[in-house]
Amino acid sequence: MSRKYESSGNPATIANNPGDIGGKSYGSYQIIKSNMPNFLNYLKDTDSTAFANFSGKTIGGTTFDQAWKDYAAKEPEQFERLQHNYILATHYAPAVGKVEKATGLNIADRSKAVQDVLWSTSVQHGPGGAATVFKNAGITANMSDAQIIQRVYAERGANNGTKYFSSSSDSVRKGVVNRFKSELIDALKMLKG
Repeated sequence: MSRKYESSGNPATIANNPGDIGGKSYGSYQIIKSNMPNFLNYLKDTDSTAFANFSGKTIGGTTFDQAWKDYAAKEPEQFERLQHNYILATHYAPAVGKVEKATGLNIADRSKAVQDVLWSTSVQHGPGGAATVFKNAGITANMSDAQIIQRVYAERGANNGTKYFSSSSDSVRKGVVNRFKSELIDALKMLKG
């Protein structure tokens, strides 16, 4: 779900939205500029050929942005896979452990829909932020998947988006609240199969 709402699933996407406190963000999961050095280190360790496309370029600069688009056009499936695996390792997997510690919820025992909800939450809020959202939503291990999904999206959009996006512009907050409403519908449809 997060690919759909972050970038329409396009690994070449570069977003520079005024009012977004994360600043410029990149790829299918909208990796924020401040996390880009970590992503590049991941590339260096896992795919030196991909890394070579970005080496020596200033993150956020014109040549970096062009290199991002060029590599995505040249190797779209590989670049998508690299971005996915980076998010899995740095956002989702840590969030799984943090959510279980905070709530007792074992994500591995839950539906694909709940797992996707956590993926989306960890992409947008980070692993620790995802655990905070789940804890603040009152999630417990004995809840149904539908209850978990509904509570997480109610929490993420709390106070018309100001609870977690108070530093963002009104238009960004409105956008994320609308996104959460759409993601909620998608997650519940996925749950029903």
